[in-house]
Amino acid sequence: MSQPMSLSALLEESKRLTTHLTSAEIPTVQRGIDLLESESRKLVARSIRDGRPLDPRGQALLSSAGVDTDRLAENTASAALLSAFEMLQPTYDANVASFLSQQQEQSIINAIEESELTTLDDFDRNMAAHMNQVWEDTQRRLFEELGQFQGSADATAAFVSSGGAHALSAPTMRVTATTHPRVERYAQVVRDLNDARVPAAVRSVAPQFNLLAGLEKATSESSLELKSKQIAQIWRLLAHYSGGADSIVAGACAYLEETFIEHVDRIVTQYPHDANVGGIPSVHRKVQGYLRVLFGRLGRVPAFLEVFNDDAIWAHMYTLYRCGYKQDLLRYALEMEDIITDSDPGFVAYLKAFVDGSPP
Repeated sequence: MSQPMSLSALLEESKRLTTHLTSAEIPTVQRGIDLLESESRKLVARSIRDGRPLDPRGQALLSSAGVDTDRLAENTASAALLSAFEMLQPTYDANVASFLSQQQEQSIINAIEESELTTLDDFDRNMAAHMNQVWEDTQRRLFEELGQFQGSADATAAFVSSGGAHALSAPTMRVTATTHPRVERYAQVVRDLNDARVPAAVRSVAPQFNLLAGLEKATSESSLELKSKQIAQIWRLLAHYSGGADSIVAGACAYLEETFIEHVDRIVTQYPHDANVGGIPSVHRKVQGYLRVLFGRLGRVPAFLEVFNDDAIWAHMYTLYRCGYKQDLLRYALEMEDIITDSDPGFVAYLKAFVDGSPP
């Protein structure tokens, strides 16, 4: 007796039955899901016999192949083909414990989903409120920085009509008493510029007025806040660039040298005991005091620096160069030439050529 064939084996066997009929030039027809459903419905419709007997020719064919047609008819009679394509209705569990467990799980899932939606709504609302608050704070700081007008709209209109909107073109400008003090300082700079421009225009000469220096002073006097100091430094930096494109490098060097001198003075003033520079210190005394504070924070003088009479020679020369004291640097190097020559015999000669602008 042969073993029953699986569906996969039956499919492969059916494909081999037609291998001798297929041609490489003719593609194989593949039926889709929709076509299979349509054919299944037709098969169901043809299979509903309504009590009619089997076709004698089909019965004879099956009998000749050894199929018991009577038994086959009995087995297929109980098949409910009418409900093959009907929508199935869900069956509910009659177990109370299982039902309660399912309801609990569904309640937990619903609570989590509602909590997620509520959290998202709260996040959006809080984010919007935070952004509005940040925007209001930014506006307030911006108005404070630029100088917000105080008083009525008539006072502001009087400021504009009196020359505030055309300050650079009007000979003079009068600012009302309601103007913010910071605006008054800038307005005074513009008035001074106009006062210098009018006589210069009559004589056809350039006005003798440093606008950037005036703006730097007005910004420095406006507030001691860090932002105001930074703006004042920007005006100061632009003043070094005012000589044209050729002076950009020289202006940048001069600005960096001035800021480093201020840094050295600030450190020496901030730590007078550690610096120990005396009453009216010279340039070298300030540099030595600055290095004392710097190395005191480190705990020691780095081993790679040469020290002579409690003075780090190379660090001293670097600080002088960083401050722009080139002549003082050259004089110091000439005084220490015997010691410097031990480390770099040609340094002093090259330094002198660099400072004097002549080849060594």
